[in-house]
Amino acid sequence: MLSLETIEAPRPAQITPEQCEHLKSEANEIAAWLVTDARSMAGTTEMFSAFCERIQDAGVPLDRASLAIETRHAEQSGLGWFWEAGNGTDLQTFPYGAMREDIYLRSPFAWVHQTGQWLYIDICKTPSDRFGIIPELKEAGFTDYICAPMPFDSTQKNGMSFATRSPGGFAPQHVALLKRVMPTFKLVAEVMALNFRVRTVLKTYVGEEPQKRILAGDIHRGEVVRIRSAVMFIDMRNFTQLSMNMGAQELADFLNRYYDCLVPSIEAHGGQVLKFVGDGVLAVFRTGGKGAAQACLRALEAARDVMDAVNRERNSGPGPKFSIKVALHFGQVAYGNVGSGERLDFTVIGRDVNIASRLSTLCGKLERTLLVSGDFRERINNIVEFIPAGTHYLRGVPSKQLVYEPAE
Repeated sequence: MLSLETIEAPRPAQITPEQCEHLKSEANEIAAWLVTDARSMAGTTEMFSAFCERIQDAGVPLDRASLAIETRHAEQSGLGWFWEAGNGTDLQTFPYGAMREDIYLRSPFAWVHQTGQWLYIDICKTPSDRFGIIPELKEAGFTDYICAPMPFDSTQKNGMSFATRSPGGFAPQHVALLKRVMPTFKLVAEVMALNFRVRTVLKTYVGEEPQKRILAGDIHRGEVVRIRSAVMFIDMRNFTQLSMNMGAQELADFLNRYYDCLVPSIEAHGGQVLKFVGDGVLAVFRTGGKGAAQACLRALEAARDVMDAVNRERNSGPGPKFSIKVALHFGQVAYGNVGSGERLDFTVIGRDVNIASRLSTLCGKLERTLLVSGDFRERINNIVEFIPAGTHYLRGVPSKQLVYEPAE
Protein backbone atom coordinates (compact mmCIF):
# COMPACT_ATOMS: atom_id res chain seq x y z
CA MET A 1 0.00 0.00 0.00
CA LEU A 2 2.86 2.39 0.60
CA SER A 3 6.42 3.11 -0.19
CA LEU A 4 8.23 4.14 2.97
CA GLU A 5 9.99 6.88 1.07
CA THR A 6 6.85 8.40 -0.50
CA ILE A 7 3.49 8.57 1.21
CA GLU A 8 0.69 7.08 -0.83
CA ALA A 9 -3.06 7.07 -0.30
CA PRO A 10 -4.56 4.37 1.92
CA ARG A 11 -6.15 1.33 0.36
CA PRO A 12 -9.54 1.90 -1.27
CA ALA A 13 -12.55 0.52 0.56
CA GLN A 14 -16.27 0.28 -0.12
CA ILE A 15 -17.79 3.52 1.21
CA THR A 16 -21.24 4.60 0.05
CA PRO A 17 -21.96 8.23 -0.88
CA GLU A 18 -24.19 8.47 2.17
CA GLN A 19 -21.37 7.26 4.40
CA CYS A 20 -19.02 9.81 2.82
CA GLU A 21 -21.40 12.64 3.63
CA HIS A 22 -21.87 11.28 7.13
CA LEU A 23 -18.10 11.21 7.72
CA LYS A 24 -17.75 14.81 6.52
CA SER A 25 -20.51 15.94 8.85
CA GLU A 26 -19.01 14.01 11.77
CA ALA A 27 -15.59 15.53 11.13
CA ASN A 28 -17.07 19.02 11.45
CA GLU A 29 -18.89 18.05 14.66
CA ILE A 30 -15.76 16.57 16.22
CA ALA A 31 -13.77 19.69 15.34
CA ALA A 32 -16.46 21.88 16.90
CA TRP A 33 -16.52 19.70 20.03
CA LEU A 34 -12.74 19.98 20.38
CA VAL A 35 -12.81 23.78 20.62
CA THR A 36 -15.79 23.84 23.01
CA ASP A 37 -16.46 20.97 25.41
CA ALA A 38 -13.11 19.20 25.07
CA ARG A 39 -11.16 22.24 26.23
CA SER A 40 -12.91 22.22 29.59
CA MET A 41 -12.23 18.56 30.37
CA ALA A 42 -10.23 17.66 33.45
CA GLY A 43 -7.12 16.59 31.59
CA THR A 44 -5.54 15.06 28.52
CA THR A 45 -6.45 11.48 29.45
CA GLU A 46 -10.15 12.23 29.62
CA MET A 47 -10.04 14.35 26.48
CA PHE A 48 -8.10 11.76 24.46
CA SER A 49 -10.48 8.96 25.46
CA ALA A 50 -13.50 11.01 24.42
CA PHE A 51 -11.80 12.01 21.16
CA CYS A 52 -11.12 8.38 20.19
CA GLU A 53 -14.64 7.33 21.06
CA ARG A 54 -16.10 10.12 18.91
CA ILE A 55 -13.95 9.05 15.97
CA GLN A 56 -15.17 5.50 16.44
CA ASP A 57 -18.80 6.62 16.75
CA ALA A 58 -18.41 8.64 13.54
CA GLY A 59 -17.90 5.40 11.61
CA VAL A 60 -14.10 5.10 11.52
CA PRO A 61 -13.11 1.49 12.39
CA LEU A 62 -10.70 2.60 15.10
CA ASP A 63 -9.54 -0.15 17.47
CA ARG A 64 -6.40 1.36 18.97
CA ALA A 65 -4.81 4.81 19.22
CA SER A 66 -1.86 6.41 20.97
CA LEU A 67 -0.75 9.94 21.73
CA ALA A 68 2.86 10.90 22.56
CA ILE A 69 3.86 14.35 23.85
CA GLU A 70 7.25 15.66 24.92
CA THR A 71 7.31 17.21 28.38
CA ARG A 72 9.45 19.55 30.44
CA HIS A 73 9.91 17.49 33.57
CA ALA A 74 12.76 16.78 35.98
CA GLU A 75 12.49 13.01 35.48
CA GLN A 76 10.49 12.42 32.29
CA SER A 77 11.11 13.16 28.64
CA GLY A 78 7.55 12.49 27.57
CA LEU A 79 4.08 11.12 28.25
CA GLY A 80 2.19 8.50 26.27
CA TRP A 81 -1.55 7.83 26.23
CA PHE A 82 -2.69 4.44 24.90
CA TRP A 83 -6.37 3.95 24.05
CA GLU A 84 -8.02 0.66 23.12
CA ALA A 85 -11.66 0.24 22.15
CA GLY A 86 -13.62 -0.99 25.15
CA ASN A 87 -10.70 -0.64 27.59
CA GLY A 88 -10.19 3.12 27.88
CA THR A 89 -6.86 4.94 28.12
CA ASP A 90 -3.65 4.13 29.98
CA LEU A 91 -1.02 6.79 30.71
CA GLN A 92 2.68 5.94 30.63
CA THR A 93 5.79 8.04 31.23
CA PHE A 94 8.96 7.99 29.14
CA PRO A 95 12.23 8.43 31.06
CA TYR A 96 15.03 10.66 29.83
CA GLY A 97 17.01 8.98 27.10
CA ALA A 98 13.94 7.18 25.72
CA MET A 99 14.06 9.26 22.52
CA ARG A 100 17.55 7.93 21.86
CA GLU A 101 16.79 4.29 22.55
CA ASP A 102 16.51 1.67 19.82
CA ILE A 103 12.82 1.09 20.58
CA TYR A 104 12.08 4.69 19.56
CA LEU A 105 14.50 4.83 16.66
CA ARG A 106 12.85 1.75 15.12
CA SER A 107 9.33 3.11 15.61
CA PRO A 108 6.97 4.81 13.15
CA PHE A 109 7.08 7.88 15.41
CA ALA A 110 10.79 8.37 14.70
CA TRP A 111 10.02 8.19 10.96
CA VAL A 112 7.25 10.79 11.05
CA HIS A 113 9.26 13.07 13.31
CA GLN A 114 12.12 12.97 10.82
CA THR A 115 10.02 13.41 7.68
CA GLY A 116 7.16 15.52 9.00
CA GLN A 117 4.73 13.37 6.97
CA TRP A 118 1.89 11.00 7.75
CA LEU A 119 2.77 7.31 7.54
CA TYR A 120 0.28 4.67 6.32
CA ILE A 121 1.13 1.01 6.86
CA ASP A 122 -0.65 -1.94 5.30
CA ILE A 123 0.43 -4.31 8.04
CA CYS A 124 0.06 -7.54 6.05
CA LYS A 125 2.28 -6.19 3.25
CA THR A 126 4.93 -4.64 5.49
CA PRO A 127 8.03 -6.71 6.44
CA SER A 128 8.11 -7.58 10.12
CA ASP A 129 11.57 -6.07 10.55
CA ARG A 130 10.68 -2.68 9.03
CA PHE A 131 9.45 -1.20 12.31
CA GLY A 132 9.75 -2.65 15.77
CA ILE A 133 5.99 -2.54 16.32
CA ILE A 134 5.02 -4.53 13.20
CA PRO A 135 5.26 -8.05 14.74
CA GLU A 136 3.09 -6.92 17.67
CA LEU A 137 0.47 -5.43 15.32
CA LYS A 138 0.39 -8.56 13.17
CA GLU A 139 0.02 -10.85 16.16
CA ALA A 140 -2.83 -8.70 17.53
CA GLY A 141 -4.70 -8.94 14.21
CA PHE A 142 -4.41 -5.34 13.05
CA THR A 143 -4.68 -4.61 9.33
CA ASP A 144 -3.85 -0.89 8.97
CA TYR A 145 -1.76 1.50 11.03
CA ILE A 146 -1.42 5.28 10.65
CA CYS A 147 1.13 7.48 12.38
CA ALA A 148 0.95 11.28 12.21
CA PRO A 149 3.39 13.95 13.42
CA MET A 150 2.00 16.68 15.66
CA PRO A 151 4.66 19.35 16.22
CA PHE A 152 4.03 22.09 18.78
CA ASP A 153 5.73 25.47 18.90
CA SER A 154 7.80 24.39 21.93
CA THR A 155 8.17 20.63 21.35
CA GLN A 156 8.53 18.78 18.08
CA LYS A 157 8.54 15.08 18.94
CA ASN A 158 4.79 14.68 19.44
CA GLY A 159 2.48 12.48 17.45
CA MET A 160 -0.53 10.20 17.22
CA SER A 161 -1.17 6.74 15.86
CA PHE A 162 -4.38 4.97 14.78
CA ALA A 163 -4.84 1.25 14.14
CA THR A 164 -7.71 -0.95 12.95
CA ARG A 165 -8.51 -4.63 12.74
CA SER A 166 -11.10 -4.05 10.02
CA PRO A 167 -10.49 -6.40 7.05
CA GLY A 168 -10.87 -3.43 4.71
CA GLY A 169 -8.48 -1.26 6.72
CA PHE A 170 -8.88 2.50 6.74
CA ALA A 171 -10.66 3.90 3.67
CA PRO A 172 -9.52 7.22 2.17
CA GLN A 173 -12.63 8.84 3.64
CA HIS A 174 -11.65 7.62 7.12
CA VAL A 175 -8.23 9.15 6.70
CA ALA A 176 -9.83 12.34 5.41
CA LEU A 177 -11.80 12.59 8.66
CA LEU A 178 -8.63 12.11 10.70
CA LYS A 179 -6.82 14.77 8.68
CA ARG A 180 -9.78 17.12 9.10
CA VAL A 181 -9.87 16.88 12.89
CA MET A 182 -6.15 16.54 13.67
CA PRO A 183 -5.24 20.26 13.34
CA THR A 184 -7.97 21.16 15.83
CA PHE A 185 -6.98 18.33 18.16
CA LYS A 186 -3.40 19.57 17.97
CA LEU A 187 -4.42 23.06 19.13
CA VAL A 188 -6.34 21.72 22.13
CA ALA A 189 -3.59 19.22 23.02
CA GLU A 190 -0.96 21.95 22.78
CA VAL A 191 -2.87 24.18 25.20
CA MET A 192 -3.26 21.28 27.64
CA ALA A 193 0.42 20.38 27.26
CA LEU A 194 1.41 24.00 27.90
CA ASN A 195 -0.72 24.14 31.05
CA PHE A 196 0.80 20.87 32.24
CA ARG A 197 4.28 22.18 31.50
CA VAL A 198 3.68 25.41 33.44
CA ARG A 199 2.38 23.50 36.46
CA THR A 200 5.24 21.01 36.29
CA VAL A 201 7.99 23.60 35.98
CA LEU A 202 6.57 25.70 38.80
CA LYS A 203 6.20 22.64 41.04
CA THR A 204 9.75 21.56 40.22
CA TYR A 205 11.26 24.89 41.25
CA VAL A 206 8.99 26.25 43.99
CA GLY A 207 7.07 23.22 45.32
CA GLU A 208 3.47 22.01 45.24
CA GLU A 209 1.82 24.56 47.51
CA PRO A 210 3.58 27.67 46.12
CA GLN A 211 2.80 26.44 42.59
CA LYS A 212 -0.90 26.37 43.41
CA ARG A 213 -0.72 29.82 45.01
CA ILE A 214 1.11 31.35 42.07
CA LEU A 215 -1.30 29.93 39.49
CA ALA A 216 -4.22 31.08 41.65
CA GLY A 217 -2.96 34.65 41.25
CA ASP A 218 -1.00 35.22 44.45
CA ILE A 219 1.76 37.11 42.64
CA HIS A 220 1.59 40.54 44.28
CA ARG A 221 4.46 41.63 46.49
CA GLY A 222 3.65 41.47 50.18
CA GLU A 223 0.82 38.92 49.96
CA VAL A 224 1.15 36.41 52.79
CA VAL A 225 -0.75 33.20 53.49
CA ARG A 226 -0.34 31.54 56.89
CA ILE A 227 -0.61 27.81 57.57
CA ARG A 228 -0.20 25.69 60.69
CA SER A 229 2.20 22.83 60.18
CA ALA A 230 5.03 20.73 61.49
CA VAL A 231 8.25 22.28 60.19
CA MET A 232 11.33 20.23 59.28
CA PHE A 233 14.76 21.65 58.65
CA ILE A 234 17.65 19.41 57.59
CA ASP A 235 21.20 20.27 56.74
CA MET A 236 24.46 18.42 56.27
CA ARG A 237 27.28 18.31 58.78
CA ASN A 238 30.56 19.81 57.58
CA PHE A 239 29.19 20.62 54.13
CA THR A 240 31.67 23.43 53.52
CA GLN A 241 34.62 21.19 54.36
CA LEU A 242 33.29 18.31 52.24
CA SER A 243 32.59 20.49 49.21
CA MET A 244 35.65 22.74 49.29
CA ASN A 245 37.73 20.73 46.83
CA MET A 246 34.92 19.51 44.57
CA GLY A 247 34.45 20.66 41.01
CA ALA A 248 31.06 21.98 39.91
CA GLN A 249 29.86 18.69 38.40
CA GLU A 250 31.13 16.62 41.29
CA LEU A 251 29.42 18.95 43.76
CA ALA A 252 26.13 18.78 41.84
CA ASP A 253 26.28 14.96 41.83
CA PHE A 254 27.09 14.94 45.53
CA LEU A 255 24.16 17.20 46.41
CA ASN A 256 21.82 15.09 44.27
CA ARG A 257 22.89 11.97 46.21
CA TYR A 258 22.18 13.86 49.41
CA TYR A 259 18.76 15.14 48.29
CA ASP A 260 17.79 11.65 47.07
CA CYS A 261 18.08 10.49 50.68
CA LEU A 262 15.79 13.26 51.91
CA VAL A 263 13.08 14.21 49.45
CA PRO A 264 11.44 10.79 48.74
CA SER A 265 10.99 10.09 52.47
CA ILE A 266 9.55 13.54 53.12
CA GLU A 267 7.06 13.29 50.26
CA ALA A 268 6.13 9.69 51.14
CA HIS A 269 4.80 10.94 54.49
CA GLY A 270 2.84 13.83 53.03
CA GLY A 271 5.46 16.52 53.47
CA GLN A 272 6.17 19.33 51.02
CA VAL A 273 9.71 20.40 50.31
CA LEU A 274 9.57 24.19 50.07
CA LYS A 275 13.18 25.27 49.82
CA PHE A 276 16.66 24.02 49.06
CA VAL A 277 19.01 26.48 50.75
CA GLY A 278 22.49 25.30 49.83
CA ASP A 279 22.68 22.03 51.75
CA GLY A 280 19.60 22.94 53.80
CA VAL A 281 16.15 21.51 53.13
CA LEU A 282 13.00 23.14 54.49
CA ALA A 283 9.79 21.09 54.48
CA VAL A 284 6.36 21.35 56.06
CA PHE A 285 3.71 18.82 57.04
CA ARG A 286 0.38 20.59 57.01
CA THR A 287 -2.26 19.89 59.63
CA GLY A 288 -5.00 19.78 57.01
CA GLY A 289 -8.12 18.18 58.46
CA LYS A 290 -6.24 15.66 60.61
CA GLY A 291 -4.90 17.97 63.29
CA ALA A 292 -1.53 18.90 64.72
CA ALA A 293 -0.74 15.48 66.21
CA GLN A 294 -1.00 13.71 62.87
CA ALA A 295 1.17 16.34 61.18
CA CYS A 296 3.86 15.92 63.83
CA LEU A 297 3.72 12.12 63.68
CA ARG A 298 4.14 12.20 59.89
CA ALA A 299 7.07 14.58 60.25
CA LEU A 300 8.73 12.35 62.84
CA GLU A 301 8.29 9.21 60.72
CA ALA A 302 9.69 11.07 57.73
CA ALA A 303 12.71 12.17 59.80
CA ARG A 304 13.38 8.57 60.85
CA ASP A 305 13.13 7.37 57.25
CA VAL A 306 15.49 10.14 56.14
CA MET A 307 18.06 9.09 58.74
CA ASP A 308 17.75 5.46 57.66
CA ALA A 309 18.25 6.46 54.02
CA VAL A 310 21.35 8.49 54.89
CA ASN A 311 22.79 5.55 56.85
CA ARG A 312 22.22 3.23 53.90
CA GLU A 313 23.89 5.71 51.58
CA ARG A 314 26.87 6.05 53.93
CA ASN A 315 27.32 2.28 54.00
CA SER A 316 26.86 1.54 50.32
CA GLY A 317 26.96 4.70 48.20
CA PRO A 318 29.98 5.93 46.24
CA GLY A 319 31.76 9.20 46.87
CA PRO A 320 32.22 11.21 50.07
CA LYS A 321 30.27 10.11 53.13
CA PHE A 322 27.97 12.59 54.84
CA SER A 323 25.77 12.87 57.91
CA ILE A 324 22.85 15.17 58.71
CA LYS A 325 21.16 17.28 61.36
CA VAL A 326 17.37 17.18 61.59
CA ALA A 327 15.16 19.66 63.47
CA LEU A 328 11.40 19.45 63.99
CA HIS A 329 9.15 22.23 65.21
CA PHE A 330 5.44 23.00 65.16
CA GLY A 331 3.97 26.40 64.48
CA GLN A 332 2.73 28.75 61.82
CA VAL A 333 4.62 29.40 58.60
CA ALA A 334 3.84 32.09 56.07
CA TYR A 335 4.08 31.94 52.29
CA GLY A 336 4.99 35.38 51.13
CA ASN A 337 5.94 37.26 47.96
CA VAL A 338 9.09 39.26 48.58
CA GLY A 339 11.35 41.07 46.16
CA SER A 340 11.41 44.20 44.05
CA GLY A 341 9.60 45.24 40.90
CA GLU A 342 8.95 42.28 38.61
CA ARG A 343 11.48 40.02 40.32
CA LEU A 344 9.79 38.25 43.25
CA ASP A 345 10.50 35.14 45.25
CA PHE A 346 7.68 33.05 46.65
CA THR A 347 9.30 32.08 49.92
CA VAL A 348 8.51 30.82 53.41
CA ILE A 349 9.03 33.23 56.26
CA GLY A 350 8.23 33.63 59.94
CA ARG A 351 9.39 33.03 63.48
CA ASP A 352 8.71 29.30 63.42
CA VAL A 353 10.81 28.79 60.29
CA ASN A 354 13.69 30.52 62.10
CA ILE A 355 13.27 28.30 65.16
CA ALA A 356 13.49 25.15 63.03
CA SER A 357 16.64 26.46 61.36
CA ARG A 358 18.26 27.36 64.69
CA LEU A 359 17.37 23.94 66.12
CA SER A 360 19.28 22.36 63.28
CA THR A 361 22.33 24.44 64.22
CA LEU A 362 21.90 23.32 67.84
CA CYS A 363 22.04 19.69 66.67
CA GLY A 364 25.62 20.32 65.61
CA LYS A 365 26.60 21.94 68.89
CA LEU A 366 25.05 19.14 70.96
CA GLU A 367 26.25 16.42 68.56
CA ARG A 368 22.70 15.15 68.07
CA THR A 369 21.14 13.90 64.84
CA LEU A 370 17.52 14.83 65.64
CA LEU A 371 16.09 17.46 67.96
CA VAL A 372 12.52 18.67 68.41
CA SER A 373 11.13 21.80 70.00
CA GLY A 374 8.86 21.92 73.00
CA ASP A 375 5.98 23.01 70.77
CA PHE A 376 6.48 19.90 68.62
CA ARG A 377 6.78 17.53 71.59
CA GLU A 378 3.64 18.95 73.19
CA ARG A 379 1.47 17.77 70.25
CA ILE A 380 2.46 14.08 70.53
CA ASN A 381 3.86 13.73 74.06
CA ASN A 382 1.13 11.22 74.94
CA ILE A 383 2.03 9.09 71.90
CA VAL A 384 5.82 9.30 71.60
CA GLU A 385 8.36 9.31 74.43
CA PHE A 386 10.94 12.12 74.42
CA ILE A 387 14.12 12.75 76.40
CA PRO A 388 14.94 16.30 77.53
CA ALA A 389 17.99 17.80 75.82
CA GLY A 390 18.11 20.94 77.93
CA THR A 391 17.00 24.55 77.72
CA HIS A 392 18.85 26.64 75.17
CA TYR A 393 19.00 30.06 73.64
CA LEU A 394 18.49 29.95 69.88
CA ARG A 395 20.04 32.78 67.91
CA GLY A 396 17.46 35.46 67.20
CA VAL A 397 14.82 33.92 69.51
CA PRO A 398 14.26 36.07 72.66
CA SER A 399 13.50 33.37 75.23
CA LYS A 400 15.14 30.07 76.05
CA GLN A 401 13.64 27.04 74.34
CA LEU A 402 13.01 23.58 75.79
CA VAL A 403 14.55 21.02 73.45
CA TYR A 404 14.00 17.26 73.26
CA GLU A 405 15.00 14.20 71.32
CA PRO A 406 12.94 11.05 70.68
CA ALA A 407 13.60 8.24 73.18
CA GLU A 408 14.17 5.73 70.37
